[in-house]
Amino acid sequence: MQEQRVDEQREGVRRVVLQNPIEHGFGTELWTLKRVGTVIERQYGVRFSTTQLWRILGVLGFSVQKPEKRALEHNEDAVRQWKRCCYRHPIER
Repeated sequence: MQEQRVDEQREGVRRVVLQNPIEHGFGTELWTLKRVGTVIERQYGVRFSTTQLWRILGVLGFSVQKPEKRALEHNEDAVRQWKRCCYRHPIER
């Protein structure tokens, strides 16, 4: 019985992490361990350490994903054109 409950809770956490963090009141579309911990605490009333959260997510099949450090508005063609047109290398100045 207890094991079934834990499995249901893990599945609940998996469903949450597959959703957009904004749907849970966070300001960006990025899940962090702290945010996952907050949602678990809200839903189940249990608080986990960062290490425990890391392990839970690993058991659920999630891994660290580093977001691209690129603006959403990034336009590669515009950047390339600006570099050709306007950018001068510091050594050339």
